[in-house]
Formats: sequence, C-alpha cells, structure tokens
Amino acid sequence: MSKRIQDTAQKELNQVSKLASEGIRSMAYLYPIKGIIYFLSHRELWKPLLSKLTPTIGLGSGITIFMFVVTYLPQVAIMAFTSGPLAAITAALLVLSESSTLTMLLSKSFFIEGALVDTFDATLVQRGQVALVSKDRQVKSGGVGDVFED
Repeated sequence: MSKRIQDTAQKELNQVSKLASEGIRSMAYLYPIKGIIYFLSHRELWKPLLSKLTPTIGLGSGITIFMFVVTYLPQVAIMAFTSGPLAAITAALLVLSESSTLTMLLSKSFFIEGALVDTFDATLVQRGQVALVSKDRQVKSGGVGDVFED
C-alpha cells in the first residue's frame, strides 16, 4: 500500500514540477504587470474608469457612513464581551471591513463592470482589432476613449 502511495505522490510531484517549469518558461506571470504598465501609459484608456470614479467614491462614502451610524454601536456592545477594552477598535475595523465588502459588490455590479468592458474593448480597438469588437458592439470613429455608441 505504501509503495502505491509513494508512486502516486511521485507522479503528482513530477506533474506539478512540469507545469511549474512550463509556467515559468511561458512568462505568463508578467502579463498583469505588462497590463498595468500599458494601461498607465495610454491615458485614452482611462476615460471609462475615471467616469465611474466619482459615483464609486460616493457609494463607498455613503455605505461607510450608513454602516457606522446603524451598526457600530451594536457591534461595540457585542465585541465588549469578546474583545474587552479593545471593543471600539475591533468594531470599527469590522464595520470598515463590512463597508468595503458592500462597496465592492455594489460598485462592481453597477459601475465598474461596464467600464472594464469598455476599457478592454478600447484596448482591442487601439491594437487594431476593430473587426473583433464590432461583432458585438457598434464602433464609431474617433479617439479611443470615445469609441463606442451607447
């Protein structure tokens, strides 16, 4: 039985090391860094995301204020049993964490998702893939930041 387990573990180890070496050779781990550099160096791609910045900040501020007004004191009371004198600090951290989660979920659903699609499609148009983008969207001529008909 232990010989079979050792053989299976050796096969798994060989497979994992093969996949790891292929991943290192492909240099695919650099794509996020390249994407960030590309995005930062092409200001015309910023427009869809910058247009959603104010509503997202407003949503986050509103949720955080609401959460502190409504949930902070009850959480301090409950945390007093578990955290003792640090209840105020742990409750504040908990409220901030909850607010962050709600802000992320709501802003991604209502604001950010469309802006990410617009940025991705604008990148494709900028890289000469107008035919690919025009299959699903109406592309108008002009600057990359104002590429799509609504």
